[in-house]
Amino acid sequence: MIKVVRSDVFPFVVEDIDELPEIDARHMLNLYRQGDHGGFIEQLEQVFEQFAAFPSILKIDGDHQAALDELVGTVLHVLSQEDFRVDAEHIRSLFSPMAAMFTNLVALSSYRTTDGCLRRVLDQQDHLLRALFLCTANNTVRPAMEEIIRVQPRFAASLWWLNHYAVGAFCYSDKTTFQNMYELLAAVPDELALTDVRTMPLYALSTYVDPALDRHVKRQINRSAQRVIARRGYAVNNTPRPGKIAVAASRWNGVSAIYKTSAPHIHALRDRGYHLTLIHLNEFDVRGVQGEAAEREFDDIREVTIDGSEFDFGSIKDNEFELIYYPDIGMNNPSVWLANMQIAPIQVMGLGHPVSTYGAKIDYIISGAEVELADRYAENYTERLVLIPGLGAAPVDPGYARRHPARDPGVVVINCPWTLPKVNYPILQALKRIQDGADVPVAFNFFPSWTWGRHPYHSAHQYFADLNSALERVRIIPEMPYHDCLEVIESGHLSLLPHPYGGCNTVIDSLVTGLPVVCIEGTKWYNRSGPGLIRRIGLDELIVADVDAYVGKTIKLVNDADYRQALCERIDGADLDAMFFDPDEPRYFADAIEYLIAHHQSLEGSADRSPIRIGH
Repeated sequence: MIKVVRSDVFPFVVEDIDELPEIDARHMLNLYRQGDHGGFIEQLEQVFEQFAAFPSILKIDGDHQAALDELVGTVLHVLSQEDFRVDAEHIRSLFSPMAAMFTNLVALSSYRTTDGCLRRVLDQQDHLLRALFLCTANNTVRPAMEEIIRVQPRFAASLWWLNHYAVGAFCYSDKTTFQNMYELLAAVPDELALTDVRTMPLYALSTYVDPALDRHVKRQINRSAQRVIARRGYAVNNTPRPGKIAVAASRWNGVSAIYKTSAPHIHALRDRGYHLTLIHLNEFDVRGVQGEAAEREFDDIREVTIDGSEFDFGSIKDNEFELIYYPDIGMNNPSVWLANMQIAPIQVMGLGHPVSTYGAKIDYIISGAEVELADRYAENYTERLVLIPGLGAAPVDPGYARRHPARDPGVVVINCPWTLPKVNYPILQALKRIQDGADVPVAFNFFPSWTWGRHPYHSAHQYFADLNSALERVRIIPEMPYHDCLEVIESGHLSLLPHPYGGCNTVIDSLVTGLPVVCIEGTKWYNRSGPGLIRRIGLDELIVADVDAYVGKTIKLVNDADYRQALCERIDGADLDAMFFDPDEPRYFADAIEYLIAHHQSLEGSADRSPIRIGH
């Protein structure tokens, strides 16, 4: 019986799955023995598609374990045979979008890793394609990076480098996985060449591993995307009409972090009479329950999607946009492709995913003077930096009334509202130091949200295993209604921001529930906005400069209940509405948009790249 358990301590949901996908491993083996190697690959692709439709598998045992072991053992045996050939027709099938789940199916099996098979394959002739399929971020062995680049640069860049290697892991809480991802990013080749429309997850996740590496990764992806766009003739017919603005977003609904930091800005544009079109960048229909906000806030909604290997932007091919605004470039494939095209005369990005594109066709990024290091603009952005008063993002008031849930008097509970990519090996080791150094029992609440339950590659089990291996008391909270989630946060004693990719909404969620939050301040918006909010209420002592101070400050909060209570009382005495949810702040964003529309031609022709300041 496979059990999907969404929390080891809080068993909110337990699902029993009576059947695995239909697996005929013997038939697959016979296909190989009959010399039908292409048929074997096609059958394997069907197995992946079947598994992708299942809920995240966290545990497997009994007859199902035997069936999975037979499947994994058969695949490893066949791919280890030197006579197995992958013809050109089946390369894409072997590295299909779902094929990256194989690493997790192996981890769920009794084999655990493909290391043994991979060692055997690497000693054989004509091994590269088989070795690359077997090699993921969970392995301790792999082909030499130089060999991958030299032998198959175009193939490696797209089907392995950009997708297969990274996507199966999805979080980097294990030491081996984290080190492998770092080395992968550091070695991204200069001759990177996309052969299909997939740029995720490496485009976005490069920032989560090491902020010093994402610039090179994104630059190479952008260059390749622009070559493909020119070769395929992707272009729009734009006849700009004054007052028409497009907003290209992938998660425009009331519960997403992008919405929470961007919606007040869009409302300010609407209030000034702009005609607003939402370009919805996703594969599901925005016009559902979660799309009600979009229906209210936009005059028009258009869809841009990735359909198989094709990029479908037909809905905006003929447009009248004077300006296009991207709240969240990098969160999915369509946003990366659009950002490398000229959709409108003026192209602006925001802080829904607060990282520079490092080389896409974006003219400006609007950010906040309160938290940006203006003298580091050239290091942090290739876009022209536009600074407005405040954070540059306008948090949405969650409207939460405290519910005063009971707390466990014998345990100090620390909230970690972090999506999977933010849980890296170094920060997990810092949490272990906190737990080991505290004088009282410590438990951690993790809130992965949708990033594990909807991930089709079955990587959640590794996330669970890593957390429970490193920490003694772990509660993994399932996705739930927002205010219910805030109630669980309120039941804790304090919260932590991750590092290096911190956040803004995590601080809001903690403070509105009355809890102190400790954070490491860095040099980027995503690890300065949280500290900026904390400074507004005068709790600078919760902002630290490095991991050692982070551990020390948190241990002090855990051990000293009186100190912790004093901080909570200071939070209770702060006027959070006035400090965080200022209805006047979004007007500076609208001012910035109007300024860029009025002065873009002269700005575009200027050699000056220093920050543009609005409202100062």
